[in-house]
Amino acid sequence: MKRETYERVIEDIFVADKAILAEVLTVNPSDLSLVARQKSLRSGKLDLLLLYQSVLILVELKVTPFSVEMIDQINNYELDLLQLQAEKKLIAAPIKKLLLVTSFSSEAIL
Repeated sequence: MKRETYERVIEDIFVADKAILAEVLTVNPSDLSLVARQKSLRSGKLDLLLLYQSVLILVELKVTPFSVEMIDQINNYELDLLQLQAEKKLIAAPIKKLLLVTSFSSEAIL
């Protein structure tokens, strides 16, 4: 199975059962709404965009260990979303970024 397929399966689970996603995010599921899935942006496809209370949560899923390049990717997605907000094409709300990876080592950022 390809990496993209695994990521898609995780997305499917999160979208199908909001309670599982809410548990991962440690939020109340009744306050969580899906805004977009696989949202096409200028810099790529954002896995999930959620609204929790009055905050947008940008979620990027990776079925690989953390690498510094992932930070660039998620920061670019945030810039794209901010541009959409400036163009009034996305609700004006603070954006929180979340990167879900299989593992993290502090050595990866050194």
